[in-house]
Amino acid sequence: MNKYRWDFRELRECRNKLVNMYNEANIEEKADIKPIIEIYNSMLMFARKNKENSEIFDDKFQGLSTMDLIFEVSSSYIKKNFEVLDTLLQAYTTVNENFIDNNEVNTKVICTNKQLVNIAKDFFEKMTPNDVNKQFLDELDTNKNLLNFNYAKDYGDYGGVTIFDAILNKKYINVSRTNHLFDLITLPHEMFHYLFNDTNVSMFGTFNTYYLTEVEGSFANILFGEYFKENSTYNRLFFIKRFINNFQGEMDDLAIRNQLLDSIKNNKTVRLNKLNKFMCYYNINKFEKTEDINEYLETPQEIVMKYALSYLTAIDLYYIYLKDRDFAFYLLKNIRFVKEENDIINLLRRNHITFMDDGYENYKKYTKKLVLEEHKYEKI
Repeated sequence: MNKYRWDFRELRECRNKLVNMYNEANIEEKADIKPIIEIYNSMLMFARKNKENSEIFDDKFQGLSTMDLIFEVSSSYIKKNFEVLDTLLQAYTTVNENFIDNNEVNTKVICTNKQLVNIAKDFFEKMTPNDVNKQFLDELDTNKNLLNFNYAKDYGDYGGVTIFDAILNKKYINVSRTNHLFDLITLPHEMFHYLFNDTNVSMFGTFNTYYLTEVEGSFANILFGEYFKENSTYNRLFFIKRFINNFQGEMDDLAIRNQLLDSIKNNKTVRLNKLNKFMCYYNINKFEKTEDINEYLETPQEIVMKYALSYLTAIDLYYIYLKDRDFAFYLLKNIRFVKEENDIINLLRRNHITFMDDGYENYKKYTKKLVLEEHKYEKI
């Protein structure tokens, strides 16, 4: 059996077991079981030999009008989200003033599945505490249906997904390869999700702790950026710059959305002149027509908030890690242990995360360090 592909028979057995449970369940139980059955259906499709796919979950709004997209954004402006939104929006000036231009190219790279696993092993050995490394190796050795590699024609920044089955208490990882540099980071990123979450992790935003569900993934990205910088002979800053650039894009989206809502007239139309004043002030290209706004709105607001807040948290964890890696991972576990909490800013404060109180000091240090490293590696 190929150890880097899911076992079709086992997945089918799990799906059939859930179908039987569904048929005997009450209405409330059926609502919990049905989404898991649908996930297994998608996984079975991925497990078929030579099946080419890039995504199991689609997290974008497709085909909606501008006003429908604006409505989706506005629906996130509810009381329990205000502190999170305000904390992120206050960071926008800092992000804009410490802008990092990204001219790194996601170059082609050809690795076998085994080589990608070996890179992940080397990363965990060099960049994580002994207990985390051991846990990773134990999972690889004992869970024979853990990993599935498939090839995806379409390149995307996030080619992986970690799947949680809270009913049968199972976890899985899918890695969609594109034969580009991003293939190297997908397994370490997804493995952090796998290791630092129980199977009952919430995939939806019932509590504000949802906005922290990418902390471990962002932390993995930052650590892998450092690992790649120290162990590669080319494109050394690729991952560091790419994830800073992704964060800058998320912050642009949030700021533009916030200003967009402020520019809506009473008759539900957009005042482009008011919105474009904001765009000019922050040196962002103006919108020529309302439809141009759509690309900034197509990712759900909750997802943008989740990635932005998680990245800022992970930056603080990284600077703790530089002093004491065991303590940084201890704090990560503390943060991710809490599943049902709306006051997540205080949850972060209790775990030595300080960006909301110190003017995003570590983010400033991180970007300034990158500028110095660009000069160091520019001829390499």
